[in-house]
Amino acid sequence: MPGVLFAHALFWTGVHVVGLGLVLRAQSRSKFLTRHFLTHYHYPQRDAAGGAVREAFGSWKAGYNACLCMTFVSAGALTYATYAVPDSWTSGDALLRHLLGAALVALHAWVSRETYDVLGPFGWFYGDFFLDGWARELDYSGIYRYLNNPEILSGAAFFGLALVSGSKLVFALAGVRTAAYWWFLRPHMKKLYGEQLRREAGFQKVVGQAALARAVTRSRLVRTLDRAFDEAGEAIEEFIDRARPKLEEVVQDTRTLFQSGRERLVIARTASPSTLPTTERYRIQADKKRYHIGEPIEVKWDAPMGHSRKDWVGIYRVGANASTLITRTSSLGCWVPVHGAEWDGDVPIEPKRERERTGSGKVVFSGGTLPWSVGVYEIRYHHDGKYNVLAHDGPLEIYAARPATRDFASVRGALARVVPLCLDQDPRLVPLSTLPDSARARARSPLSQASDNSGETDDGKEQGEVEGEGEGEAEADEGRDPDDFRFWDKAQAVRISKAAAAMFGLELAPAVIMADANLSALAQRIVAGLNVLNDGVEEE
Repeated sequence: MPGVLFAHALFWTGVHVVGLGLVLRAQSRSKFLTRHFLTHYHYPQRDAAGGAVREAFGSWKAGYNACLCMTFVSAGALTYATYAVPDSWTSGDALLRHLLGAALVALHAWVSRETYDVLGPFGWFYGDFFLDGWARELDYSGIYRYLNNPEILSGAAFFGLALVSGSKLVFALAGVRTAAYWWFLRPHMKKLYGEQLRREAGFQKVVGQAALARAVTRSRLVRTLDRAFDEAGEAIEEFIDRARPKLEEVVQDTRTLFQSGRERLVIARTASPSTLPTTERYRIQADKKRYHIGEPIEVKWDAPMGHSRKDWVGIYRVGANASTLITRTSSLGCWVPVHGAEWDGDVPIEPKRERERTGSGKVVFSGGTLPWSVGVYEIRYHHDGKYNVLAHDGPLEIYAARPATRDFASVRGALARVVPLCLDQDPRLVPLSTLPDSARARARSPLSQASDNSGETDDGKEQGEVEGEGEGEAEADEGRDPDDFRFWDKAQAVRISKAAAAMFGLELAPAVIMADANLSALAQRIVAGLNVLNDGVEEE
């Protein structure tokens, strides 16, 4: 039983010191928690940045308190399980151990109280990781007059419990916690305050001066230990910094592996080589070599007059397919049929009448058939609904133009370009402010909507009913903010999310984008988020 309780206490010690320390490290370097709340939660437009910071800090405080409580509860449970009442209080060291243990627990309580009184809730919960713009100046008052880092004495209670219980397990737990806490605290203080840190605390100076004449070596030992701790902290920091690029490379490789895993979930249906047509007369060519993310890709094709009506064209990442003759990876929906009128979704259908034979044409990738990630791609022309490649073209680059400045006007202008593309350039969905005057008037006109729908009354509706519906939609548009936009489905919000991440480096969940549904509101949210994430983040 004590072994299980020791493992439980060690787990919570690791979570509290190492786990939360790594979270704070990520928050310091990249605003990890703030970025998470900005990405996944919607806040009022006027308080987008402040709301995310407050909620990130509030959630951190709740998690910190929970871990701190579990650390002490688990340590207390281990002490209780290993404690035995002494047979005699007057013989041996039982009484001394209990007195010293109680003194250390009392010291812990006093130090914690004094530290909280000096720091307040902001400093106690490491608010300097979350809020920027405050003066990073050290005020050596209260207990800080005597100790540089009084928090390090918060482990005194664990050593006190070890003395009371007389257990090696509790002592080992106290040692692990103190070492881990020292590893985390010193780099944090040095990073934030640098040269403002005193080399010697007030208490250390008093003791050193009083004993200087009799114990010079003791002062040297103290300085040596301080230097050793500094060097150890710097070594750990340097090790983590060196390992970071490798870890990022591993993460990127893992993402690529998952991406390629999704692409490879396909069973390639191929025709026998003897039935394949010759490839000399098949050609395919994109109209240009670089496309902004979301920009339609127009592809011209040439084929013999007798080519299969089931031929299709797909877009793939360069390098995803080893062979130029057979495609063995999935297009992930980025494909279009050569003769779109003869397909129902992804199923070819037999036309009711013979179609005119053509030997050339063009197809357009847009909306859901486009890849919504920046990168280098190639286009492949496939035979008869199978994966035999008859022609290919590339490489094509899909890029995201980042605004030169991160002010509201620049961000809104960039969004005004890409949001209509994400919404399939549907006048009923895109912001009216992005439409030309003629198209804007047409989008508001009930008669134009009625005339557009007049040919689609096969279900028995009267022309007057259609016109009435058009007038109702127009009345709704009259009170519509010109920057408002709408969605047919969540996939369109996902496209905006991916485009914003590529253009601004800020990820927003589709639910947040759907809650805003306004060009200016979304631009203000992105600007506020970028300001919060960029303030106080270390330069790489």
